[in-house]
Amino acid sequence: MMNVRPSWWNFFWHILICWVIAPGGVLYLKYEGFFAKVDPLYWRVTMYFVFGCVVVTFIVILWGKLSLKFTVHEDRVVLKKGVLSKDIKEIFIKDIRTIDIKQSLVQRIIGIGDVMIASSGTSGYEMYARGLPNPNGIREIILKFREKVD
Repeated sequence: MMNVRPSWWNFFWHILICWVIAPGGVLYLKYEGFFAKVDPLYWRVTMYFVFGCVVVTFIVILWGKLSLKFTVHEDRVVLKKGVLSKDIKEIFIKDIRTIDIKQSLVQRIIGIGDVMIASSGTSGYEMYARGLPNPNGIREIILKFREKVD
C-alpha cells in the first residue's frame, strides 16, 4: 500500500509570492518609497497585513495539501478529495485502462507531476491528481500490482 499527498513544491508560487515578494516589497517601500514619509501607525498596520497574508497563505497551502490523498492498494487505487466534505473515487487495478503522467520541465526537475488514470468504464480520465511526488514511481507500483492481478 502507498499513500501520497501533493508535494510542497506544488504550492511553490503561493510561497514565493506571499512569503518572499510581498514582504520584500513592503520593506522596499518602507525604506525607499511611500512608507518612508508616513506615520508609523500605517507601517504597523501594513506589517500586520503582510503577516496576515503569510498566515492565510500557509492555511491555504495546508488545506490544499490535506485535501487530496492518493492511495494505491494491491487491488485498487483510491483518490480522496476534500477536508470537510469528501469526494472518493475508487478504481480496481484490473479495470485500469491507462495511466498518464503529465509533467512540465520544472515539474520534472523537482520530481513532481500529475497522475491521470482512465478505467475501462469511462471515455476520459476518472482520476486526476495534481502535484504528486514521484509520479513515475506511482505508475510503476500500479503496473506491478496489475501484473499480480492478471
